[in-house]
Amino acid sequence: MRKLKTQVSRADILRFLAVTRRVPWNAAAKLTGYSLQLEQHKPKKKQQTNRSRRAQQIQAHLAAETPVLDKIAEAKEITFTVPLEAFWYLAEKRSLKKTIHRLTEQSEFLPPKEKRSALPGVLLQVKPLSPEEISVPEFKVKKRVRRSPTASLSNSPLFSTSSEIKQKKNAEILSLRADMESLVVSYATFTTFRAKAERKKQQSALKKRVEEKAAHRFHLRLHRLLGLISVAEYVDPALLQEIICLLPSSTPDIRTEAALQSHPDVERADTSFLRIKPEKKKIYQATFSQEGSSLQADLLGLLRQRDATQAPFLFSLELLVALPLLHSDSMQKQIIIWLEACMLRFVRTWFDMQEDSELTRPAAQFLGLIDLLPKELRKRFTTRSFLYGIVHRDSLRQGALIPAEYETERVLQTVQNVVPVQYYQVLQQGELLRLYPSHEAGLPSFPGSPLVELELSRDILLLHRAGYISTLPVRPGEVVHDCTGSEETFILQSTSEQFFFGICFRPSWAESIGRNKQGLFVDARWLHKTYRLHWTNSTKDGAGNWQGEKELQTDQYGLFVDLSIADQVVQRFRRILPGEFMMGSPKDEPERQSWGKEALHKVILSTSFWIADTVVTQRFWQEIVKTNSSRFRGAERPVEKVSYHDAMLFLQQLNERMPGIKARLLTEAEWEYCCRAGSNTPFAFGHRITPDLVNYNGQYPYHTGTPGKNRKQTVPVKSLPCNAWGLYEMHGNVWEWCQDYWQENLSAEEPQRDPQGPATGEFRVVRGGSWSLAGRGVRSAVRGKFSPHFRNSCIGLRIALSPDEEPAV
Repeated sequence: MRKLKTQVSRADILRFLAVTRRVPWNAAAKLTGYSLQLEQHKPKKKQQTNRSRRAQQIQAHLAAETPVLDKIAEAKEITFTVPLEAFWYLAEKRSLKKTIHRLTEQSEFLPPKEKRSALPGVLLQVKPLSPEEISVPEFKVKKRVRRSPTASLSNSPLFSTSSEIKQKKNAEILSLRADMESLVVSYATFTTFRAKAERKKQQSALKKRVEEKAAHRFHLRLHRLLGLISVAEYVDPALLQEIICLLPSSTPDIRTEAALQSHPDVERADTSFLRIKPEKKKIYQATFSQEGSSLQADLLGLLRQRDATQAPFLFSLELLVALPLLHSDSMQKQIIIWLEACMLRFVRTWFDMQEDSELTRPAAQFLGLIDLLPKELRKRFTTRSFLYGIVHRDSLRQGALIPAEYETERVLQTVQNVVPVQYYQVLQQGELLRLYPSHEAGLPSFPGSPLVELELSRDILLLHRAGYISTLPVRPGEVVHDCTGSEETFILQSTSEQFFFGICFRPSWAESIGRNKQGLFVDARWLHKTYRLHWTNSTKDGAGNWQGEKELQTDQYGLFVDLSIADQVVQRFRRILPGEFMMGSPKDEPERQSWGKEALHKVILSTSFWIADTVVTQRFWQEIVKTNSSRFRGAERPVEKVSYHDAMLFLQQLNERMPGIKARLLTEAEWEYCCRAGSNTPFAFGHRITPDLVNYNGQYPYHTGTPGKNRKQTVPVKSLPCNAWGLYEMHGNVWEWCQDYWQENLSAEEPQRDPQGPATGEFRVVRGGSWSLAGRGVRSAVRGKFSPHFRNSCIGLRIALSPDEEPAV
C-alpha cells in the first residue's frame, strides 16, 4: 500500500474515531489528548420557527442524557473514513413532471375539507362508494316475480344483445312419438308369434336406447347449467329458475332443480342458496367459455339485474370472473369500462377512510381476480396499482420491493401519509448512508458527511436500486444504502423530485478525499503545494468533474495543470498514472518493422509523471531560447530543425527559469505508453487512419487504406483530434526526441520495469513519425534514430515533468 505524506491533526483523528464509533470516547481522548469543546448554538435574533425551537429542544435533551462521545464537535472535514476510500455524491437533482395521478392540492378541484386529504388527481372527480355498496350483502332469498320463459333476459343496456328464448316442443316427446308410430306399422305387418316376439324385443331395445339418449341429454343440460352457475357468486332459487330457462327447450322442473341442488360439485351454505365448489369452478367455467356470446350476455344480464344496483362490489367480482371467458370484444370493452369506474370509486372511498382496515379484504379480492386475467386484459386496468398499494400497505411501509408490473408512483400514493413539511438530510457515516432530520443531523451527536437535504411532505420515499424499486420509510436513522454492495448508483425519489446518487472513489492522483460544507473535495499536490478541488455535478453540457480555483484542474481526460511560461505562453501538462502495457507490435501487425526493432514485450512504469499535451511550439521555444530556425514558420506550429543537444539546452534553460518542475524528455517506453493511451492497435485511433486524424503523407496509406492528401508541411498543434488521454499529434507531424540511446533489439523475456535504454550509444531515439512519412511510418510502435547533433524540418520535441513530490508505486 502506498504511504501518503499527509499531516493529520489530533482533531482529525478524533473525528475519524467518532465517525467509525469503534473505540470508546475516553480511549479516543486519551489517544489524541484532545480536549472536547462543544459548539454553542446561539439563537438567531429573528423570530424562531418551530423547526429551530425543536432543534434546540433536541440538543438540550442530548446534552443532558447522551454519553460524552455524542458531544464531540461536528466534523468539518472527513477524510479516509470509508475503508474503500469512496464517497457518495449527488450526481443530479431532477424535478418530476406533474401527472394526473400524482398527489395534488388544486383548489379548483377540491373543496377546503378535501384539500387536506390530498387525493391523487385521477380521483378528484370520482364519487366515493357508500358503505352499503362496498359491503357484501347477506345471501337471503327475496320474493321475486317469476318471469315467463318467453320473456327477454338480456334487455340490459350494458350488454347489447336482444336474443329471445325460442319455443320448441319437447325433443324427447317428439322422438318417442315417432318411434311409437314405427312400432304400430311394424305390428300390422307381423302376425306370427315369432314376429310378435321379435317386435317385443325390438321395442324393448328401442325403449332402452331412448332412455339412454334422454339421460345423456339431461346430463349435458345439467353440465351446461353448472357452467352458467359457476360465474355467479351465489345462486338463489329464483335466479336458478331463470338460468334454467336460458337453455333452449328447457323449462324449470323439480327434477332439474333437485339434480342441481344434490350434485356433488355443488355446495349449499344454507337452505337459501347454492354455488359451485371452489376447486371445481375452473372446470365449469371452461364450459361457460364454450357457450355462445348471446347466452353469455343473457346470463350476465340476469346477474346485473340482481346485483348491479344493490351490490356493485359483488357484481364486479362476477364480471372479473366472466371477463376472460367471453367471446365478444365489444362486451369485454363495456365490462372493463364499468369495472374501472367501480374500482376508481372504491379507491376514492379508501382514501376517504384510510384507517378502515375492513376495506383491505375487498381490495385483495379485486386484485386477486385481476391478477388472474390474461396479460393483455390485465394491462387495461389502471387502478390495479392503487389496489396493490392498499393490499400490501403494511409491508410497503417497511421497505418492501414494488414489482415492476405495477406503476410505482400510484402504489406510493396509497402507501405514504401526508405530514407537515419537514427537512431531512442524507448523511454518509462510514459505509452506510442514513436519513436524519436536518435539525438533528447538524448536531454533534450525528457526525457524518452530508450529501443532500430533502424537503419532504410525505413519510415514504421511493428507492431505485439494482433494477428494483422499493419504498423507504422516512424516519431518523433509516439506512438508505449500504456502500459495501456492488451498486454504484441509486435513485431516491420524493413526490416531486428525483435525486441521483453515485459513488466516487478517491482518484489515484489525489492524496485525500472528504466532504465539507461546500461538498465533496479531494486534495492534490503540485510543486510542494496542496490544492483542493471540489466535485461539480453533471449537467446537460457534460459529466461531473473536479474543479479547482487555481492551477490544478480536471476534465474528461483527467488531472492537468496549465504552466504559464509568459503572458502568451501557456503549456498544458497532463498527469500520467503508473501502469503496464505491451510495448512493440505483434507479429501479425501489417507492415511492421521486423528483426527485433519492434519486438513485443511487457513494460511496467511504476512512477507517475506529467506530459505536455502538445509538442513544443515555436512561440514556447522562442520565449526560452530567443531564436527560431524552423522551416515552417508559425507561432503555434511545432518547433523543428532542432537537434538532441538543442533540446537539452532548451530544457536546461527552462528548469533554471522555473525551478522545481524538473523538465526532461520522455523515455522511449513512456512515449509509447502515452501514445497508445490504453490501446493495442497499430494506432491510438484503431486499425486505420486518415489525414483528417494524422498529419502524414496520405498518398501512401497504411495497409490497403484509401489514399488521401499530402500536406507536405507541419500543422499547428491541436489541429487534429487528440487520443484517449487528451494528447495531441502523437502520430505524425514531427518526430519527437526521446532521452534513450538507440537499442537495436528490444526483445525481452521478463517484464521490463521503468526501462531507460542503453547507458551509451551513437544515436538517440525519436518516436512518432512525421509529416513526410507514409502511413506505416506513423504507427505507435514505429522507432527512429538520429545522431544527437542532427537536425531537419521533421524533428521536434515534447516535454515531460517529474516534480519531487511525485510518489512511486
